[in-house]
Amino acid sequence: MDGINFIKRLADKAEESNHHPDMVVGWCRVDVAFTSHDQGGVTFACIKMAQATDAIL
Repeated sequence: MDGINFIKRLADKAEESNHHPDMVVGWCRVDVAFTSHDQGGVTFACIKMAQATDAIL
């Protein structure tokens, strides 16, 4: 259930910042990837969300 709580908290932060990650849920694992589809790569917003993700952990 910790993974689900993590996803919920990350989804709330993503909504707040309007920058949504790709997430894949597996057995005892959650993979998270940030990219900017309209700008074609990793942006400052991606880095900020990665930092916010670390803070959630």
